[in-house]
Amino acid sequence: MSEIIFVRHGETEKNVEGILHSHDDMEPLTQRGTEQMVKVAEALKGHSPTHIFCSSEARAIESAKFMAEKLGLPFEVRDDLQERNWGELSGRRWTEVDQMLSSMPFDKRYVYKPEGGESWQEFETRLEHAITGLLGTYIDQTLIIVTHEGAIRALTPFLLGIPKEGSYEHSFANGSITILKNENAKLHVEVVNDVSHL
Repeated sequence: MSEIIFVRHGETEKNVEGILHSHDDMEPLTQRGTEQMVKVAEALKGHSPTHIFCSSEARAIESAKFMAEKLGLPFEVRDDLQERNWGELSGRRWTEVDQMLSSMPFDKRYVYKPEGGESWQEFETRLEHAITGLLGTYIDQTLIIVTHEGAIRALTPFLLGIPKEGSYEHSFANGSITILKNENAKLHVEVVNDVSHL
């Protein structure tokens, strides 16, 4: 049996302001964000993690670095764990973008692709391939995946076995922990968006 542990990166100023990060955004964590990641590492020591993987976005790399130092593990940076590329919508407030998207029927929203960005469908497919590959490679290991709220949300139908529309019902706080056990190629939920350690 193995575990896969999803961690949303620490807080950034754009998170506080509700602004969509741009692709390859270099904005660092806030002081609170660094403190969140130290607390996450402490909370996960008892799970005896074996590997840390993170998105190639700067805020995820910084978060993984703090955790790796505390846990005494190396970490691997992966492009396929990045947040959705919002293209021309980057830099806008999420409330504005969400209002626009909410006006679309689900089938249209699922394939909608902002100029210069990627669709929900493309985003989801990329992430599912990444996670399936990791689970197939690191059997009976405990993996920490440091990524983004949108990434974890897009993965919820795959991880939790719910309809795609069910992802709307989930949000993931900065520094939150979501844990699933992988037993006989089936994922079993332990906790979702746990922030009790913060």
